[in-house]
This record gives sequence, structure tokens and C-alpha cells, in this order.
Amino acid sequence: MQVTVFYAWQDDRPGKSNRYLIRDAAKEACRRITEDPANDYAVALDEATRGVPGMCDIPNTILEKIQACDVLLADLTFVGKTDANKDKDDDVKLISNPNVLFELGYGVDAKGFDRILGVMNVAYGEPERQMFDVKRRWAITYSLRENSDKPEMQAARSRLSKEIENALLTILEKAVSPEKGEKAWERFQRIRSEFESSVREGSFHGLSHRSGAIAITLVPDIAQTFDHSRLQGCPVLPPGGMADRSQPRGKSRVSIFETADPSDARGLQIRCGVAEITLEGVILAADTFCLDPRMHSSQESAQLGTIIPSHAFEREIIESVVRYGAALRSLEASLPWRLGVSLLRVRGYRMYAGISAFIRGLPREIDHADDLVADPILIRNPEDVSDEQAVGRLLKDAFDYVWRECGFENSMNYDAEGNWRR
Repeated sequence: MQVTVFYAWQDDRPGKSNRYLIRDAAKEACRRITEDPANDYAVALDEATRGVPGMCDIPNTILEKIQACDVLLADLTFVGKTDANKDKDDDVKLISNPNVLFELGYGVDAKGFDRILGVMNVAYGEPERQMFDVKRRWAITYSLRENSDKPEMQAARSRLSKEIENALLTILEKAVSPEKGEKAWERFQRIRSEFESSVREGSFHGLSHRSGAIAITLVPDIAQTFDHSRLQGCPVLPPGGMADRSQPRGKSRVSIFETADPSDARGLQIRCGVAEITLEGVILAADTFCLDPRMHSSQESAQLGTIIPSHAFEREIIESVVRYGAALRSLEASLPWRLGVSLLRVRGYRMYAGISAFIRGLPREIDHADDLVADPILIRNPEDVSDEQAVGRLLKDAFDYVWRECGFENSMNYDAEGNWRR
């Protein structure tokens, strides 16, 4: 994400202890943020009319830059004082540079206080002596006189740079990213939609697309970037818990399950389970084994055609979500997480809840939709995915939705207290 920090400076105080010291400290902070692989910010420091050609209109150019920037960094150091009560120094009003104050006010109107970062050299006065509207606002402070020696200058710049870095990161994460980037739910919907489309089309790592598919999407709200080595310790298994191999692939780690096609005398292998975890902690998993009638040996169920095995599909999803929750916990992925569960390509399927249900004529064929896409679930507490019963309770509404689409009132796999029957 490209980010611009506009620096509103003053030159009423010596540059080596104010203007240039703050500028250099901010540059170093921007560079460290940009070079840190743990985030995706590319931060540039801008000021005055830099980069604007010709005899530009300086005041309007500055205002345009403030309007366009993401963060305003303002030097609020005191540069003067009033003559009133000059015999009582405590009563004398201290004044920041008027141009900086004007730019500050314009920036507040354009960006709001949450994207403003104030800095003060308190060698010329403490923040408590600021004007009423400013003194109640937090600002970074440092103390450095113009006659300070070089080691003092370097130490002050280093401390100031680290404080600016920390403050900028907070502003970027809390104020800039939510506005510039996708909202968390929009990001989840995009990731889920793209993933499920690839499963439908048979382009998700070569997953078989000859039958219905179970698709599970688990996405942390906060996009983080984890090192590849950390993914080594949490290879996710495909739904069903089987995997022939797990290997790094691009910016993710992919686990694959393949089995022999029972309808092929040559023993052709088909890929019927794939799970992927990305460097951002996004987990995408799909399985066709559970919904492929050719994979099941039950003569009874085979005669019934394309079915959703009522208990097996719930168990597979629950066990998978428990494992994937454990993987995100091991990565220390920030909460909340969003979970999506879908049954894809299931037009013509029926819920199989035992032969007696078929005799009573309860299950109806899914003929109104190709896919059953349950509403997203927001996971705020890691305990919600800590074990099978917790996940069962979490997924009850999603399972009830699938059962209703198949002609039942709700899932038959829960007791009266809402506990899932293993």
C-alpha cells in the first residue's frame, strides 16, 4: 500500500535541532516501515513544493498536498510568545509557527485528528502551554537545544525516529488502512468468491470437479504476513484429514489427497482433497471425496444417486475447522477470523439421513441452486474453534441452513441442548 506522509515544518527555530532533525528522523522511520517484510506499506515523506515543477502557487500547492496525503506530520514547537503579562513568564502565551497551525487546521478538516501526528521540541516550552484546542491532543516530544553536541543530536534523532515509527504504524493500521484498503468483510467476500469459483471450475490446484464439493474458507480480518518457515510447522490437511503430500508452493503451502478412481480399471489417480494456507494466514480447503457417490462402497447409498451424507459432511467440516483454528493459533494470527462453509455443485443432490427418511419422502432434490453458501461466521474467541463441540455449536446455523434447503426443519445431528452428536 502506497502511503504519503506530508511534513509541515517551520524554520523559526534552528534547523539542526528542529526542521532537519525531525525530517531526517521521519525519513528513517518511513524507510524502516517500508523495508519491514511484516507489513505491506510503502511510505514516502513529502514536504513543501517538492516534486512540483515551475513557479507554482506555493500556498495552494501545500494545501493540495495535505488534501492528498495520508498522514500529516506537523512541527508544533513554540517559536514565539505574546507580550501580555510579560512580567509573569508563566502567564505569557507561547505560539507555534502560524503557517504550521494553519496547515494543521486544514489537515484536521481534511483528514481528522486520527491521521495527524504532532511533534514538539519542548526545549522551547511544554505542550501544556499550547492553545486550548491543541494542548489536549497528544504529540511526540523531545528536548534539544541548538548548542547540543553531535552525540546528543544523534541520540535525540534516533529516539525521535523510533517514536515516529511507532506512531505512524498505529495511524496506518487503525486509520489509513481501513480507509484505503478493503474493509475486512469485503476482503473476506472477495477471497471466498475467488476460491469457490476456482473450485467450481476445477482450477483449484487440480482438484477434481466431477462431483459436488465441500469448500471451507478461513480468513483473519487483519492481513499479516508470516514467514514461510512458520508455515512449515502447521501444514493444513484437506477436509477429511487425509494428505498424500504437503509442500511449499509459491506464497503458500498446499496439502493434497489423491485416490484411485474406482470407475477406472487402470487405477487412474484423481485429486479429491486440497488445502492451502497462504503467507497471510488465509486457509482455503476443498473436498470432493465426501460428495462423490462413486467413492462410497455402500450399495444402499449408491442406489440413491447423488447424496449429501448427513453426518459425514458435518463431521468432515467440524474436524477441519478445529485443525485450521489450531493452525492459525500456532501462527498467532490476530483475531477476529471469518469462516465460510459452502457446498458447491450440488444441484440434484439429496440429504441422506438414513433410508427411513427417503421412505417418508422428506428429502427433496436441490433444484433451485447450484451451490449452498452459508452466511459467514465471525470468530472473535479462539475458544470457539478449540474442539469439536465448540465448532459444532458455531456451525449449527450453517448446517441447519443446508438441511432446510434439503427439505428438513434443521440438522438432525444435534441434541435438545444444541450439542453436536459425534
